[in-house]
Amino acid sequence: MKNAQKFVDKSMDSKRKANLPCQSDNKFKKTTSSDCSFESANSTIEEEGFNMPKISIVTLRVAKRDGEDFKGSLDHVQGCQVWNDGLKLPEAWLFGVSIVKSANRPFLLEFQLNCEVEVDIIPKYCKVKIDNHDYTIELIPPQDFKANIGDEVTVRIKRTRWLLKPDQVTNWMKLYGEIIKPVEYEEAPGVQRLKTDELKCVIKLAKHIPNLLPAYGRRMNVVYSGQPIQCGRCFELNHLRANCTNEQADWIKDYVRRFYEEGHISSVLLGRWFEIFKSTLE
Repeated sequence: MKNAQKFVDKSMDSKRKANLPCQSDNKFKKTTSSDCSFESANSTIEEEGFNMPKISIVTLRVAKRDGEDFKGSLDHVQGCQVWNDGLKLPEAWLFGVSIVKSANRPFLLEFQLNCEVEVDIIPKYCKVKIDNHDYTIELIPPQDFKANIGDEVTVRIKRTRWLLKPDQVTNWMKLYGEIIKPVEYEEAPGVQRLKTDELKCVIKLAKHIPNLLPAYGRRMNVVYSGQPIQCGRCFELNHLRANCTNEQADWIKDYVRRFYEEGHISSVLLGRWFEIFKSTLE
């Protein structure tokens, strides 16, 4: 088995060189994962290459060990072996692995990726031998695993380009629950004291957070384990673009307007989105 440290702490150099499945081509322009959250005011998600069915968190259920229902636990090293020997996916995709234990849920392994991948790329089922035991592992599709209101979840804000600051993200996160651990920059894997442009915090959910928030004139990309999926066409929750029967929503006239009309979202939190929205009313 390869050293688990390769999975949990990789160098920034390997991350740059990895052939990550984050790029998409369309008739408008070519984008990468770092471009996907910051579009022009009148563009749509589809135009910018932001593909909502892609995921950056993979959640697996350890279903059986030696043919019996699994009731134990695995450690981080064994979790990495599941990724390497069971899923057989590139280690360059993997940022880290978390153990998810709850009295009300089966034992879960949660893999945080350093890129976004299509759901279909992840095997739905695999078997792996760990310490002379045969394990059966099952993928929990994003739409099937939902965090409960009241759960404490680690929330990550992706690809900020340093344009969203911790205090600004804090102002938005307070709208969705109690902040248990403050908003801070993620540490760069394998590089001591170096931070990335991604932010994280721990929240006790009062309500679910959409994947996209119109924060301070930026499209803030928010992810957490058990987050409801969001459609890239109408921006509603709990279905994907491929299954959407609604009309294409406009980012400003429809989506930003929803937040402003809720009443508790101030023009300050919306930033330049509010100014653009006001101009559409003139």
